[in-house]
Amino acid sequence: MYSAATTGEREGDGVQVTRMYKGSDGISHFEDVKVPAKLTRVGEISRWFPTDSVLFREVPEGLFLDWHLADNRVFIAILRGRIEVTLGEGVVRQFGPGDIVFAEDQDGRGHQTHDIEGPRMSLMIKVPDDFNIDDWERI
Repeated sequence: MYSAATTGEREGDGVQVTRMYKGSDGISHFEDVKVPAKLTRVGEISRWFPTDSVLFREVPEGLFLDWHLADNRVFIAILRGRIEVTLGEGVVRQFGPGDIVFAEDQDGRGHQTHDIEGPRMSLMIKVPDDFNIDDWERI
């Protein structure tokens, strides 16, 4: 157990994020990554990341969006509800409260989304075009 009395920092477990990106094959893929974090006396903390803007979005249950692309490179934190995302090769994943997706499939065929429990509330955080996650651990 990490005590609040501890004054040092050590590597934390990191925060899991599911990356959605276009591969060299032109198809969108999922990849699970970890945001690097330090375990401090006040909890596990990543570094601050630059953002361009923040948006809250509420989507009704049952909404289906056929093939589409991410408009921006954006973190999507699911606050309430559940969504199912289908990629070009038929891979399907569901995301619910507490899940974070980093959507950056801005060209190619994209993905389909279906809100299966709702209404779904999401916090969307747009990052700059040069935001880089290459050094994040793949899990």
